[in-house]
Amino acid sequence: MKILHLKNAIQHQTMYKFDATNGRAVDRHLLGLYFAGKFTGSVPELFKLRPFYESDLLSTSQSPLRYDPVIGKLSKTDPIGGGFGPQREDGYGISYFMNEDKVHFLITSFRSSNETDSLKFAHCIEQAVNDMQKLFSPSKPAASNGAQMNGVGDK
Repeated sequence: MKILHLKNAIQHQTMYKFDATNGRAVDRHLLGLYFAGKFTGSVPELFKLRPFYESDLLSTSQSPLRYDPVIGKLSKTDPIGGGFGPQREDGYGISYFMNEDKVHFLITSFRSSNETDSLKFAHCIEQAVNDMQKLFSPSKPAASNGAQMNGVGDK
């Protein structure tokens, strides 16, 4: 049953991403409405509500994993591109990069915040990946092929 729910969630997110790319997602319409209001000097009251002007606690983005194969072969670690920081003091900035057999996460947060902990967040991602591995291959123990953390970045 869990696999069915996960597949449905993936299908829904994929369709939403496709719709957004083609200008049919609600966020694109809201962005257009906001800019139309800015242009005319009459921003709708909706955009004055806190959820619309407050930055996100969790800011994520996927970046392409591209590098020169020659340089990559000389490196002892996997190159993962760049990343970005959190949008606010008590938030996280997470970049993720995928290739054929790996997903790399770059997790950032402010060390000065008592509300964030990049290492703890990384462990939660690691656990989630291992849980998904167990879900899709119940005959294999997660430790044999599970997520491995190579490092965590704090600001």
